[in-house]
Amino acid sequence: AGARIVGEGDCRMREAYDAAHADPTPENVHELRIAAKRARYAMEYFAELTGPAARQRAKRLARLQDELGARQDAAMLARRMRRYAKTIPHKDHELTLGAGSVLGQLERLSRIKRGELRAAWEAANHIEHVG
Repeated sequence: AGARIVGEGDCRMREAYDAAHADPTPENVHELRIAAKRARYAMEYFAELTGPAARQRAKRLARLQDELGARQDAAMLARRMRRYAKTIPHKDHELTLGAGSVLGQLERLSRIKRGELRAAWEAANHIEHVG
């Protein structure tokens, strides 16, 4: 049963990766993060049955989660900053410029390029990139 559960987690994680790679929206990347977390927990729980490589893979998935989590955090902060920016009085130009600058940086941090996502995925799944 443990191998089946780990396999199902892998399958769901792969589907989430395919969706995020095709369209790397914050929502799709967040779904991948959730799927990676569930797969990681299954690997950790059944590591005694599935072998020592499961622990190493779980650690790599934790790093993937951390990277995707940082992007999710930036996306959440950007949403809050957009709401805050609407409350700034129009005559406060310095604050408006500062808020715009911060918002731009958060939006850049929240996005992930397909190549970056693929590299993080390959590192988490220990895939050697050929050519």
